[in-house]
Amino acid sequence: MAGAEACQNLQWSDTPMKDDSTIIHLRQPGLVSDPLTEIAREGAQRMLAAALKAEADSFVEMFSHERLPDGRQRVVRHGVGPERVILWGDNQDENGASIWMRSGSRIFE
Repeated sequence: MAGAEACQNLQWSDTPMKDDSTIIHLRQPGLVSDPLTEIAREGAQRMLAAALKAEADSFVEMFSHERLPDGRQRVVRHGVGPERVILWGDNQDENGASIWMRSGSRIFE
């Protein structure tokens, strides 16, 4: 490793810490009161909800040919269950849809 030898020869005086460190306070994501930001956030939440619904629908469709011995579809969408909060990035969304296998295991939330 060509750079390894050079890095091992550094002395403490070669990498001094600054004594005048500046602390920058970042804004909390939920505290933005700009109307344009709120419109963008709501639009992004609607887009994410639509994308998740489309992904769930295509997943169920992908397994629509699989059947249980009694003829029922193996992978089904159970509509909307109890509301729960989904955290993504700096935002949160409420959703209740999920996909289950009839064997009882949850596949997709």
